[in-house]
Amino acid sequence: MHGAEATRRPWARLRGAGWWGLVAWVLLAPTVYLGWTVGDLTVAWSLHAAGVALVVAVWRATRRPADRSPAKRGGRAPPALVALAVAAVGAGPWLPPLSDPRAPDLASGAPRLRVMVANTFYDPPRHEDLTRDIEATGASLVALIEPPPGLAGYLAETGRWRVLAEHEPGDKHDIALVLRQDAPVEVLSAAPVIRAYTPTVTVQARLRWQGQVFTVLAAHPPAPTHPVQQAERLRLIPELAAEVRGGSEPALLLADTNTALASPLWRVLAEAGLRRPPGLNPGTWPSPLGPLGLAIDHVLSTAPFSVTPATPVWLTGSDHRGVVVDVGLPGKTSG
Repeated sequence: MHGAEATRRPWARLRGAGWWGLVAWVLLAPTVYLGWTVGDLTVAWSLHAAGVALVVAVWRATRRPADRSPAKRGGRAPPALVALAVAAVGAGPWLPPLSDPRAPDLASGAPRLRVMVANTFYDPPRHEDLTRDIEATGASLVALIEPPPGLAGYLAETGRWRVLAEHEPGDKHDIALVLRQDAPVEVLSAAPVIRAYTPTVTVQARLRWQGQVFTVLAAHPPAPTHPVQQAERLRLIPELAAEVRGGSEPALLLADTNTALASPLWRVLAEAGLRRPPGLNPGTWPSPLGPLGLAIDHVLSTAPFSVTPATPVWLTGSDHRGVVVDVGLPGKTSG
C-alpha cells in the first residue's frame, strides 16, 4: 500500500502543478485588455486551456463517489464547478468574435479571383517545393509572408508569375505580393510601405478586376513576444485599419496577423469593415497542430466582396498553413 501511495504521489503533484499552471494561464489572459504582451500571448491559447478545464470538469463530475475522497485524489484535483468556472473564464474572450459580420458566400457560377496568403518561412529554402505547393492551389494573387530569400524571384523566373512589389531584407520582415501572368487583373500601382517606427513593411497595391478598382494590403504585424514588438503591433494594426476605413475603394487584407480572434486588436480590424470569410477559420499556426492551431493567417475583405470559406493549405517545411479563398463581386456573372 505504501508503495502504491508513493507511486501515486508524484503523479498527484504533477497533476496539481499542471492544474494551477492552467489556472494562472487563464487568469492572465484578461490582461490583454491592458495591452500587455503576456495578455496577448495567453489569450491566444485561452480557448485551448478552457477545453482542458472543461474535460477536467466532466471528469470530476462523473467520477464515482468513492474516487472523490481526499485519500484517493490526494487533495489535488479541483472540484467540477471550479473547473467549469475556469473553462468559462478561458472561453470568455472568444465570445465577441462570434458576432463579427462575415463576408457573404460567393454565389456558384460567379466570376472569381483566387487569393492566397502564405507564410512560407523555411530554412534552408526549397523554392521548387514551395512553388509547387502554391501553384497547386490555383491561386492568382498571393501574399508571401516571410518568404525564403529569392522565392519571389524564383516564381518570376518560371515565367508564370509577376512580382508586384517586394521587400527582401533577408530576415523575418521579408514580404512580397505576386500575381499570375495570366490573371485577368490590371495592376494600377504596387509598392512596399515603410514605416519609421517598425522594421515591419507592408505591401500595398491597387488593382482592377471585373471593372472594379480595389486595394490589396499584404501585412505581417510583429508577434507579441516582446514589449517592443507589442508596441509596434499596437500601432501598426490600428494604422492598417485606418487605411482601410479611410479608403474610397474596396479592400483585401492578406496577412499573417499574429493576432488571435480574442484579442482587442482583432476588434479594431473588424470595426474597420474587414470581414472574415463565411464558415470556420482554419488553424494555421503552428502547422503541426493542423485544425487545432491558431487562426492567425487571414484573407479579410470589405464590402462589396463575396468570399468562399477559407481553405487551409500545407506548405512544405513552413510552420504555418496557407489560406486560400475565392473572392467575387455582386452582380457579376460568368460568360
